Amino acid sequence: MAIKKIFMCLFVLFSSITICSCSNKTNNSNNKSLKDEALEEKLSENYEYKLTFRGYYISSVKEEKKNELTLEVPNGIYGISARAFYRCGITTIDIPSSVKKIESRAFENCTSLVSVTLPDELESLGNDAFEYCTKLENVNIPSGIKTIEAGTFIYCNNLRNVVIPEGIESIENNAFQLTGLKTITIAKSVKKIGKQCFYNTSINTVTYNGTIEEWKLIDVNAEAFRDGDTRIIVCSNGTTTAI
Repeated sequence: MAIKKIFMCLFVLFSSITICSCSNKTNNSNNKSLKDEALEEKLSENYEYKLTFRGYYISSVKEEKKNELTLEVPNGIYGISARAFYRCGITTIDIPSSVKKIESRAFENCTSLVSVTLPDELESLGNDAFEYCTKLENVNIPSGIKTIEAGTFIYCNNLRNVVIPEGIESIENNAFQLTGLKTITIAKSVKKIGKQCFYNTSINTVTYNGTIEEWKLIDVNAEAFRDGDTRIIVCSNGTTTAI
């Protein structure tokens, strides 16, 4: 009986090793099939990068390129890693349509960044992605991301106007805290507005692309604005309410 148990244990162990080995081979095979030498050549000019089973990621900007005013993000990459552009000197950046994921703090402390173009195809924009981009004035928000994560634009002091497009469902805590926002348009697809979302901004009027009844269904945190001032909600049919 003891010998049988030992045999069974060895069988299970061998099977596990075989499965792991096959899995690693499959992943390596997938990565090889995604390999693009022309894209790697472009990436290597300005970036450190990695190839995952999903595709290429920009890991970081090369040290000697950090003070460049413009950097091309090549079409064909899948994602931009956390803090990839941290403290870079870029003033504008266009993200190509191939990019599906931008991780947290990807552009943190890019204090010269004025304008960002994000693709409609973007699916994920990480928390604090543009934190302390103090000169940022122009950015479009793609509808495909569904959620504007916590602190995405916190401390963007020069950001004056934002349109939250149809498709966005949630604006998380502190997303636009301490920005220069004066006007904002919110789509009726939004179901949640988190704590201190618009704290310390200059917003007096919110344009809402729905009815008062639809606005009242939104889970608006009691401290979304938090400074105690009244905001006027102007709905798409011209009716107004106050918060």
